[in-house]
Amino acid sequence: METLHEHNQRTYENICRMYDEGIQRVAVVQPTGSGKSLLMAKLIEDNSNSRFFVLSTNHKINDQFKSKLDDGILERMNFNIYCNMPNMKQEVMETLQPDYILLDEMHRTLAKEWSKGIRVLLEMYPNAKVLGLSATPIRYLDKCRNVAEELFNGNLACDMSLSQAILDGILPMARYVCGVYSYEKDTESLNKKIEKSCNSEEEKQELLKELKVLKENLDKGHGVSDIFRKYIVTGSEKFVVFLKNTTHLRVMKPVIEKWFTDAGFSVRLYEVHSKNADKDKEFVAFREDKENGIVKLCLSVAMLTEGIHGDIDGVIMLRETISPNMYFQMIGRAFACGKKTIPLIFDLVANSQFISDAADNFPNELRGEIQKRREEYEKEGKDYEVSFDVDEFIVMDEFMDVISGFRAIEGRIKGRVWTENEDNIIRKYYIEEGYNVYKRLQGRSKCACFNRAKILGVKRVESGRPWSVADDEVLYSKYPTIGTKVAEELHRTIYACVSRAKELGIKYKAGSNKHKYIECRSGKWRVGFWLNGKRQNFGSFDSEDEAIKVARQKAKEYGKAI
Repeated sequence: METLHEHNQRTYENICRMYDEGIQRVAVVQPTGSGKSLLMAKLIEDNSNSRFFVLSTNHKINDQFKSKLDDGILERMNFNIYCNMPNMKQEVMETLQPDYILLDEMHRTLAKEWSKGIRVLLEMYPNAKVLGLSATPIRYLDKCRNVAEELFNGNLACDMSLSQAILDGILPMARYVCGVYSYEKDTESLNKKIEKSCNSEEEKQELLKELKVLKENLDKGHGVSDIFRKYIVTGSEKFVVFLKNTTHLRVMKPVIEKWFTDAGFSVRLYEVHSKNADKDKEFVAFREDKENGIVKLCLSVAMLTEGIHGDIDGVIMLRETISPNMYFQMIGRAFACGKKTIPLIFDLVANSQFISDAADNFPNELRGEIQKRREEYEKEGKDYEVSFDVDEFIVMDEFMDVISGFRAIEGRIKGRVWTENEDNIIRKYYIEEGYNVYKRLQGRSKCACFNRAKILGVKRVESGRPWSVADDEVLYSKYPTIGTKVAEELHRTIYACVSRAKELGIKYKAGSNKHKYIECRSGKWRVGFWLNGKRQNFGSFDSEDEAIKVARQKAKEYGKAI
């Protein structure tokens, strides 16, 4: 087995310690490419008398993991995939007898149908140790449910973001180039919307004139071939290209080929999707293709977003998504520990712009982590230096200004009269869902919902709104017992509360309404417990030793070990 990287060694020691302390379910949050599968392999290797059951998202990932293990080890292991769990027969489940249950890409365990079978499995083996691993534990499009909270009671052996891994030197910094490859349909669509709108003729002419200027600016801008020519270095790179569906693949295949040939590169294309009977052979051929002087492209539809990385130089996103999970899974294919080259991420559908309302995209997350570290260093009178020029690596192509222009024009288009029922939906759901409330309103666009909310005076609670001392106190007192339900009381998004709780080191403890604490805040140690959302303090002390002493005394009085 490969030697654990230093950061993984620390995580593995935490996993073992937590199991030794009697914690049955342990979660690991680490970015793609940081060696999560090595943790599973090490746990299996160190427990030679135990049986393991491994669940992942597809058989390809399982096969990749099996290839790292000896035949002797495989004899005490069973593998399956999440989508099979609802239909797994009880007699089959009873033959597993696992001592350990490993849940790769653990965020999938909360999927509506799949979770049923997983719940049966965990109830059948309550004494089995469970290890969950994921780069994206929060299900953003499922009311921001956090699998680390719901399934693992907040017991994290590691909690590391992609930006943290990059700034700590665990993963290489990627060059992220954001632009658009197609705008003809956008301009045609906006033309039609303007013509059919309820705007006055004068307003329509003004909007059409502005749209024409934007299109002319796009026509003058650099094309995709120019972008590839500028950032692709050797001409021997490998890229995974993500597309919407097989129809999109057929349409785009000759276009993609032309982009590269116009950029001066030779190119070879492979296809991996469910309708290709030779998809496995194609992917193997793509992985093994080492020929110099040819750019290798793997065109993917609904595959390769999880578990596959390593010998890949970058990704090209032609698939639009508003899901942060899908977004980070796609760009994650470009990262791997120990990679010597600079990964390339070409976001040619401006995904980073369209998911910003749901969660931080990669550019924003990176800049936010840098700012956070600078502030921490400033408190100690130090300067925080980044080893690379962020603006050199995060490139927002000139197309992006035009996308903002398109949005602004669409926002000024007047449509049909809003009904009282539609307004009530905006009032009820916009505060948390933002413009994604359009999914509840047939025939209404994102921009229309955004503008209607503005007229109604309904504001989405932004995660960036400063947290007051009072807000933090509510988190300290209630988050451990009611978890993300505290968002309603604070009038904030669930994501904002989860992020702030994580920053303050507050953990949700499922299944109990009474929770002890010993904490240090503002240089003072405090002791107490929460009961039914109310905070009971036992006092404030100058040292940890004093706090522990009082905690033990109070534990005896209240009959509860602390």
